[in-house]
Amino acid sequence: MSDSSSIFDLYADKQEQESEAQAQDGKQDYKAFGLDKSRDRQVRLMVHYKNGMMEVISYSHLTNALCTSSQYISLICSNCVLTLEGSNLLAPVMEGVNMMELLQDEKIRTVRCFNGTAFSEPPDNEPVINNIQRLSLAEWQEAQSGET
Repeated sequence: MSDSSSIFDLYADKQEQESEAQAQDGKQDYKAFGLDKSRDRQVRLMVHYKNGMMEVISYSHLTNALCTSSQYISLICSNCVLTLEGSNLLAPVMEGVNMMELLQDEKIRTVRCFNGTAFSEPPDNEPVINNIQRLSLAEWQEAQSGET
């Protein structure tokens, strides 16, 4: 082991390291969601909101995932509902598999809002999350009853 690496580098997620690599303009490359291929299934999901807030949700609390179009995916949890709003959310990303299929198999480790000051513009055909809205179940049910 060289002096510039540490024991932690041996076990670090290589894909996460690559996705956090700095681009030419000093911004990070953007990925709407991150995977950890070293695990068959994830235990928790890290949510990175646009304002910088982060939240960890246990997959055991994720009861449903609802996709109404390639622009909206709602993650219904035991205590809240997260609505991901963006574009190309159903685009195949890994071996022809899309975000909903990866959620179904508990493969996604992180979901992240796009922030133009921190990230380079993603390619046109890549999934982009522009906003993540978090509502309590009571707030979500009230909003649903108002739409009917």
